[in-house]
Amino acid sequence: MKTKIYIFLFFILFSGLSFGQTSGNGTVNLKISFSKDISLDHIDVYYIEDNGSSFENINYIKDSSDNTLNIKGSHHWWGAPSFPTLVFSYPQKDKIFIFYLISSYAPPYQENEFNKKILFSFETPNAHINYNEGILKVDYVAKGFSLNFRNGINEMIKIKAEKGEE
Repeated sequence: MKTKIYIFLFFILFSGLSFGQTSGNGTVNLKISFSKDISLDHIDVYYIEDNGSSFENINYIKDSSDNTLNIKGSHHWWGAPSFPTLVFSYPQKDKIFIFYLISSYAPPYQENEFNKKILFSFETPNAHINYNEGILKVDYVAKGFSLNFRNGINEMIKIKAEKGEE
């Protein structure tokens, strides 16, 4: 009977090592620029969690001198490297404009020296941080872009402005 228990425990431990998921984390420090015709006064910032990918803490500071948002946070993922989608909501009269920042595979960590300029405008309301052969770059996607989330968009989490802002 003891032998069966030992064999059972061995397989449980072995399967955890053999089939276990990877995980990682990093610091995010993104500077998001907006064209001059988009006022920061009314922008709200959200994120949509990806499977196994979330922020442990995150906030932003508005800088109206250069029309930018500085987003800082601590990101954690497990399973496969992924990054939550950042969503910028901009209400104007009877419309709400949505700007999306998506990252594929490799998160844009400060440790990876990700310092690419990200500029949103009405002509390019979507940006995609692309990982290709060890290099992260920003691709802009014009209107008509459709997001497909594995779990659907059913929850956006609001990112709070750092104290003293908003």
